[in-house]
Amino acid sequence: ISDAVEPYYTNWNDTERRIYWDFRLNYDQTFNKVHKVGALVKAEWSDYEASKYNQLLTAIPKRYNSYSSRFSYSYDDTYMAEFNMGYTGSEAFEKGKKFGWFPAVSIGWAPTQYRFWRNKDNFINYFKIRASYGIVGNDRLTWDDSVRFPYLTLIGYTGSGSWNNGSGLTETQVGSSNLRWEKAKKADIGIDARFFHERFELTVDFFQDIRSGIYQQRQSVPEEMGLPSLPWANVGEMKSWGMDGHISYTQPLGDNDKYLIVRANYTQSMNKITNFEEDLKKYDYQSAVGYQSGVNRGLIALGLFKDQADIDNSPRQDFGNYLPGDIKYKDVNGDGIVNWDDIVPLKYSYVPQIQYGFATEFNWKNFNVSVLFEGVSRVTYFKGGNMYQPFSGSTAGNVITDFANPANRWISREISGNPATENPNAKYPRLYYGGSSNNSQSSSFWLSDGSYLRLKNVQVSYTLKNQFLKKFGLQKAVISVIGDNLAVWSKEKMLDPAQAGDNGTVYPVQRVYTLQLNLSF
Repeated sequence: ISDAVEPYYTNWNDTERRIYWDFRLNYDQTFNKVHKVGALVKAEWSDYEASKYNQLLTAIPKRYNSYSSRFSYSYDDTYMAEFNMGYTGSEAFEKGKKFGWFPAVSIGWAPTQYRFWRNKDNFINYFKIRASYGIVGNDRLTWDDSVRFPYLTLIGYTGSGSWNNGSGLTETQVGSSNLRWEKAKKADIGIDARFFHERFELTVDFFQDIRSGIYQQRQSVPEEMGLPSLPWANVGEMKSWGMDGHISYTQPLGDNDKYLIVRANYTQSMNKITNFEEDLKKYDYQSAVGYQSGVNRGLIALGLFKDQADIDNSPRQDFGNYLPGDIKYKDVNGDGIVNWDDIVPLKYSYVPQIQYGFATEFNWKNFNVSVLFEGVSRVTYFKGGNMYQPFSGSTAGNVITDFANPANRWISREISGNPATENPNAKYPRLYYGGSSNNSQSSSFWLSDGSYLRLKNVQVSYTLKNQFLKKFGLQKAVISVIGDNLAVWSKEKMLDPAQAGDNGTVYPVQRVYTLQLNLSF
C-alpha cells in the first residue's frame, strides 16, 4: 500500500500544483508447484492545477479517478489467462456519464512447456502463442487538452458568428450533451519463440485497432444556426492494423566474452478512416472516409505547359496567372476547369507506415563493436517554399544548385535559343520573380518519397582491466569512439530525408563524433 504523495510546486509561467494518491493491493501465490494465481486491486486519484491565477476554468483543478483490478492464472507455465477491468472517471463528461468501463482479456499457450517436449532435445526450445482483446478509453478532445467541460454552454464577449459581430455577449462555447468516452477495441495475436539452442529469438505480433466515438466538432451544422463555436460529438471512426516484430541471433565464439549478435526489427501500421464529420462533398474523393488519416492531398500534375498553344488547348486553371513553363494540372472531374474540386488523395502521409532497423554487436574479450541502422518507408512529403521556388517572396532569393542547372528547368527558346529547353518534363518550372500561386499548389509535381536508410550509430570500445588501474582505485576504464548519423541512403539528395518536409527551415541533423572515457571505481 503506497502513501499519499504530498503536493509539490514548480514554476512554469504560472503556479502549478499536483496531488496524487495511489493505493494498490497485490496477491501472488503458487499452489502445488503448477498453479500460479495473481491478483491486483488498484485505485488512483489525481488533482492537477495550473494557471491558478488565470481565468476561472483553468483555475479549477483537473481531477481523475481510476479503479482497476487484474486476475491472472497459469497452469504449469503452459496455459495462461489474465483478466483486467478498469473503471475510470473524467471531468470531461456531464454528471452521470463521467465513468467508463474498460475490460481486457488475454490468453496464452506454450506447448513447449509440456514435459515430453522439455525432456527432448528439440530445435524449438520455446514457443508460445498468445491473444488479447480489450477496450481502452480517451477523454481528451484535443491533443493539448485545451478544451475543458465541453458539456457546458459558456457566455462571454469574445467570439462572433452570423448573428453577432463580436461586440456583444454571445455563446463562446456551445454545450455538447451526451458526450461519452472515445473507445478503441484492440485485438492482438502474437508468438514468442526461441530455437536452435536459444540462439534465435523471435517475437511477432499482428494487431488491429477499431476506434469509435472519436471527438470532432460538428461540421454539418448550417451557418444559419449562428453558432460562434461548433459543438463536439462522438462521431469519428477509424480502423488501424499492422504487424510488429523483432528477431535476433546470438553466435558464441568461444568463451562468454566472445560472441556475435545480430538483431532486426520491423513495424508496419496502416489505417483507414471509416467515418468522419465533414461538410457535404461534391465528389467521393474529397471525403476523408476510406482513406489513410493525414494522407497527402493535392492536384495531379501533368508536367509543364510547353507553349501558349498547350495552354490554349488545356482546361482553365483557377490558381492565378500562368505562362508556358508553369505546372499543368489534370481536370479530374472533367468540368473544363481546374480548381479546388480537382484536389485528390495522392499517396501516403508524412508519417511513415513502415519503420525498421537492424543492428549487430561483436565482442572479443575487451574489444567491442556495435552498429545500428534505422529506416522508414511508405512516407511522402511536399517540396515547396523558398527552397524550391526561388524569388517567390520578392526579387531577392536563394537559388539552389539543382535549380540553377539549366538542364533541370523549363527555359524559353527566346532566352536559350534552343527549342529543346522548353521541356514539359523538366524537373522544375520556369524561373520567375515574385510568387506563383499556380506553381505553389500542393500537387504530385512536388510530392516526393521520404523513405531512407540511415547508419544511425557506430561504436568501437576497448575495456581496460589491470593491476595498474587498481592502484588508482579504478575497477575498469572503457575507451570508446562513437559516430552518430554517419550516412544516409535516400532519393532525397539535398536535405536530410527525415526533415525534408520542412524544406530547409529547421536545424539540420548533425553528424557527430565522440571520444568517450568511462571510469568505474
